[in-house]
Amino acid sequence: MVTAPANMTSANADNGQFADRAPTDAKRASRDGLGLALAIYAALIVIASLGGAFGTHRIELGPRFAFWTALIVWNAMKWHVWLSLLSKRGGWTLAIAIGALVLNLSLPFETRIALGMTPAQAWNEYLRIYLSAVAISLVSGVACTVAVRHFSPTRRGLVAAHGGPPQPSDHARGPLAFADAQTWAIEAEDHYVRVLLANGRSTLLPGRFGDALAQVAKIDGCRIHRGRWVADAAVAGVEREGRVWRVVLPDGRRLGVSASHVGSIRERGWMGRSPPGRR
Repeated sequence: MVTAPANMTSANADNGQFADRAPTDAKRASRDGLGLALAIYAALIVIASLGGAFGTHRIELGPRFAFWTALIVWNAMKWHVWLSLLSKRGGWTLAIAIGALVLNLSLPFETRIALGMTPAQAWNEYLRIYLSAVAISLVSGVACTVAVRHFSPTRRGLVAAHGGPPQPSDHARGPLAFADAQTWAIEAEDHYVRVLLANGRSTLLPGRFGDALAQVAKIDGCRIHRGRWVADAAVAGVEREGRVWRVVLPDGRRLGVSASHVGSIRERGWMGRSPPGRR
């Protein structure tokens, strides 16, 4: 075990607390996000029903509420699947922007089917409903983003606990002041950074991946992915399966290498290291 310098002891102790709280914070954030989403969906149902959107003002109020509840719940399910698949790859904002254009392509047909009408419709009617749905999706997406980032109880709690969001110029005092010889790798996970440690454990710390990279700058290593960095001393070997390269850590954990970073690990000579069991 490497003993931390005296000026790092307090920071590392705090980081241990951050790591212990991370799973609880994540669960609380998930609950807050679900509650926020349900509140927004309920508001949309009420607004659309009372306003008689898409020509539904001709329907009686009871069936109108049922119609909008079914339509919005169905589309909410589509959005949740969409965001879970794309938000980690291209980011939340891009996923919402593309989703507004793609997921609403079928909405004009769904609307008519839910009303008991034939899906076929005039082009101008389809375009009117489609563009209205795109606008609603974008406005809702912006509202959700602002609410989650600035008004979520968990978000406010994290900011209060950590003294505000971490700043790039304040690494030593921020929640990401973790790097030492025990750090094997770091990975970006949404608004958190997962630190893989030499003892086989990992911790999840709130912060930005760019700040984490600055923390490990003093450790010999390199990025192997847009959101992943590995220490040179932690590379037990490199393996390839088809076109996919993976860096193997001493404890057997395997971390994927993106195509754009294969050259970097080749330059560092990692390609010549054989994973345990293949020597």
